[in-house]
Amino acid sequence: MGRKKRDLGFLKPFCYYCDKSFINEIVLHVHQKSRHFTCIVCKKKFSHASVLTDHCEKVHKTKLEKVPFAAQGRDDPKVTIFGMNGVPLSIVDNRIRDKVVQMLKKEKDKDANANKPKPKKDKNRGKALPQGLQRSNKERSSNNRDRDDDRGRREGRHHHFEREDRGGREHGMEQELSLIHI
Repeated sequence: MGRKKRDLGFLKPFCYYCDKSFINEIVLHVHQKSRHFTCIVCKKKFSHASVLTDHCEKVHKTKLEKVPFAAQGRDDPKVTIFGMNGVPLSIVDNRIRDKVVQMLKKEKDKDANANKPKPKKDKNRGKALPQGLQRSNKERSSNNRDRDDDRGRREGRHHHFEREDRGGREHGMEQELSLIHI
């Protein structure tokens, strides 16, 4: 079990253009550079939309009308955004408000589930079986012996080389060889 992570979802950085959340702002910068600030013609990457606009005008002689892969209404290349810098405060406030409402709803649902009655435990669990269904000691020991035999085979041992008979002698190759030489 690891450390419990705090749910600080409303503080995570997000992309202004596509509204995607990220672990930290460095990952957000990488996302914006590779997804939104990449020239569609030559695939060159830039740090800002304004630099991408200048590149398109100078190199390709085209005007960049909108930021690539941006949501409608957030695709204006004139807005200067780098990571979370430049994001309008109204959008940040709305996002924080939405996340707080989600967290409060989640807490409310959690409290509602905590007040529900827990299912009852099985009363017969752990008790002895009825008289007709019980196994005899002989059946139990044979089952244990079979289980031990299977375990020995899986581990690469053979039980008949490791057991001792009642007289204390080992069964196995040594005894068979001694019988042959007599």
